[in-house]
Amino acid sequence: MLDRVFYFGLGKEDCSGHLRDYMDKVSFNEMVPVVRLYGDHLFVFGHRCQSDEMALITILHLPAELRTLAHRARAKSLTLAA
Repeated sequence: MLDRVFYFGLGKEDCSGHLRDYMDKVSFNEMVPVVRLYGDHLFVFGHRCQSDEMALITILHLPAELRTLAHRARAKSLTLAA
């Protein structure tokens, strides 16, 4: 499941506006290089100690006011992929 989230989840570059601002706030630290939006959750990945391997740090619920923006971003990315 985590592979699916990591490779098919939306990154900051796929989002805009308030949604991107929120993702930027979550990933302000260089220890958190990857944030992926999948469904109504943000998955925060980071590097393991002394390794290039990525590890899941935490899963955050997306605030209710950003969920419609997330669904629009997902729909937009699916239409671009088709």
